[in-house]
Amino acid sequence: QRDVVTYNALLGAHARIGKDMSSAQMVFDQMTVRNLISWNAMVVGCVNSGDLDLARAIFDQMSERNDVTWTTMLVGYTKNGLMDAARVLFDAMPEKTLICWTAMISGYAQSGRPNEALECFRWMRLACVKPDAFATTSVISALAQLARPDLAHWITSLVDREGIERNERVLT
Repeated sequence: QRDVVTYNALLGAHARIGKDMSSAQMVFDQMTVRNLISWNAMVVGCVNSGDLDLARAIFDQMSERNDVTWTTMLVGYTKNGLMDAARVLFDAMPEKTLICWTAMISGYAQSGRPNEALECFRWMRLACVKPDAFATTSVISALAQLARPDLAHWITSLVDREGIERNERVLT
């Protein structure tokens, strides 16, 4: 007998593979009871398969969302360079985690919008969110695009002051 747990396991497997979501959609459509895990599996799968339009359509149908839902959708937009859509979603988020801030900063830097990356980092700091090595690496990328070696001292002191772990990407 199939129940929501069994269906969610099937959806999760499809989401991890993330290629063709049509079979996952068939499973999802057969479900008489869906929970947040069911909906999140579909959003994750659609994002992993690159179908952001379907992911957003499912996201918009959800009556309940959690950090996984919001973050998955946001990262899908930023990794595909859809920064305007990412910003609209980010602004609507009820809670902005370090992962979300970093996705925005990284997305702006990777999309050739370094000033917006640095502005986002400034807002993150004003929101009292402590950066980590990933956020710092994205800031370094933005500074490099702006050809601002004069700010190397600033980023070094930030890393030291905040106790950010140094690795092969952060100030080696």
